[in-house]
Amino acid sequence: MLRRHILTAGLALALAGASAAGAQTITFRFNDPEAPQMRAALDEFEKLNPGIKVTMQRTSWGDAQQQFLREAAVGTAPDVAQVAFVWPRSFGGAGALRPLDDLITRPGLGMKGWDDFFARDLAVGADGKAYAVPWTTDTFAMIWNKELFAAAGISEFPKDWEALRAASQAIHQKTGKTGFGFPAGSCGTPTIWFVLNFYWWSKGPGLIDRMADGKFRVSMTPAEIQDGFDYYESVANNRTR
Repeated sequence: MLRRHILTAGLALALAGASAAGAQTITFRFNDPEAPQMRAALDEFEKLNPGIKVTMQRTSWGDAQQQFLREAAVGTAPDVAQVAFVWPRSFGGAGALRPLDDLITRPGLGMKGWDDFFARDLAVGADGKAYAVPWTTDTFAMIWNKELFAAAGISEFPKDWEALRAASQAIHQKTGKTGFGFPAGSCGTPTIWFVLNFYWWSKGPGLIDRMADGKFRVSMTPAEIQDGFDYYESVANNRTR
């Protein structure tokens, strides 16, 4: 998955389009915490393109959706916005986003590799038009401490979820150290959702899947959803068992 972020227009597309139109200012809404790094990148872009000024706006992810929709309704939304990966379909259907197909395919400006991008369905509206392009991607990895596993008498990494839980419990019982750690948090989007997705996907269903009629719906039963929470709770409770 694309971390969870995409742009309503690829920044390069929007800014290059502005360059063709002459000197002007582009507003760019950025929600992630790396604002200084992003501003530095925009400053470098402005040096290379002196006819374009980029004004970076800031907001929190908790406010971003409703703020953008309110602004779009009255014509004051930013030219380019960072949005969650699942927003383009509904935003596009509501008329809050500009279709990007002409920019994506424009000679000398378009998106290279667009046809090979594996998750374009979430960036494309029900009308078949593209309303967003990739912003970032994530690579997830699981790292294990061989010395800690060896101290617990475990010679190889677990091959399934049950073995992972058993290894975590054994490590704590035999070494007194935490057998395994999962990310969590108290924010509105705690990272436990990422590992929950992996647990659910490995067993077949996804929380949200595309159905035969092309619409996205919850494809798991309440029991299947609860199973994921029960699994991680059982790992967290290893030290008390």
